[in-house]
Amino acid sequence: MMALQTKEVTKMPNLLTNEQIESIYGTATDILSTVGVEFDLESARSLFKKHGAVVEGKRVFISPEFLADTLKLMPKFTYEPT
Repeated sequence: MMALQTKEVTKMPNLLTNEQIESIYGTATDILSTVGVEFDLESARSLFKKHGAVVEGKRVFISPEFLADTLKLMPKFTYEPT
């Protein structure tokens, strides 16, 4: 599958500092990898498992590496504070 290379400019107010964004990302990554997320749909759990996530029952544990690799597949955009 080919990743999209769309470049989009998003103008938003500067609400958080880079340090705050990094802290939120770090905490979210920790929660996803240690607590996990419950998915009722077997097809969703199977898809995560197929791509390397750890699945225990209905709970999917998303490692920091899995999350980073997946985020790289998102379309690129440029953030410009207003």
